[in-house]
Amino acid sequence: QYTYNTAALSGAWEAEDLTILSDHIIGGDDNVTTMIEMAWQQYPHRILWIVRSDGVLVGLTYNKAQDIVSWHRHLSGTEDNRASFESVAVVPGTQKDDVYVVVRRNVNGTIKRYIELLSDDRIRVITDGRLLDSYLDYVGDNSSSVLNVTGLGHMNGASVSVAVDGATHPDRTVEDGTLVPALENRASLVVVGIKYDSELETMRLEAGSELGSALGKVKRIARAIILFYRSAGCQYGTDEDDLDTLPWRKTSDKMDSAPDLVNEAIEVSMPGDWERAGRIIIKQSLPLPLTILAIVPRVDTSED
Repeated sequence: QYTYNTAALSGAWEAEDLTILSDHIIGGDDNVTTMIEMAWQQYPHRILWIVRSDGVLVGLTYNKAQDIVSWHRHLSGTEDNRASFESVAVVPGTQKDDVYVVVRRNVNGTIKRYIELLSDDRIRVITDGRLLDSYLDYVGDNSSSVLNVTGLGHMNGASVSVAVDGATHPDRTVEDGTLVPALENRASLVVVGIKYDSELETMRLEAGSELGSALGKVKRIARAIILFYRSAGCQYGTDEDDLDTLPWRKTSDKMDSAPDLVNEAIEVSMPGDWERAGRIIIKQSLPLPLTILAIVPRVDTSED
């Protein structure tokens, strides 16, 4: 970013390095990845979208007035069938700037390229969510609910994830453009696409100790308060292979409809044992919304 520094004796233009703490995001794991294309989205979030040479989509959420500089990576597909981003473009719209990407996918052994639109992430109710990649949706009403979903020819032969009326549904396969087998129950809102995992991992926690810093000492994260915003459950823990599931349905919720989104702080007991790392992992593998505003951990530190 090029800014004018009024603190200098005679004033000067300076180039601020916005990647100084994010070389691993721009350079990739091997630190030799390059940027091949970028596009600026002004509204609603002010994001610089970047396509890396290894097919990863990177975003920089930037708002100088609010001191926001936040890098984020976006991967599509699963670890054993990862898609590759090849291009990005932004088209101004009436309500927001639309972000289009060219994605290279392996669909049932066939390489295909799609032009896909990033969906609106401003989710107010659970049925607003379109949290699957390369998705198509059916939107009807109670009088036009469906069991059979067609028009999915771009995913022939692929295993896909399904969300119905704001709730999860068992995975299905696409054959001749049709979901096979049919839905378990009739639904008026159906979203079909490729699943992905969203994962948050904190830095090593520094909670202090009687003898100074807690960094490098054996510690255990006993509990944590997680502040959710318009969310529907998640997995959490300190080890990716040992995560607990936060239930997002209450006994008072009606079983024939999707529950309300969670907007509250919830205290959880953290799984895991004593270790030196001291990180918290929060993961969402379902096509449901998840936004974390704050994490307040309770850390027990050993002085041995």
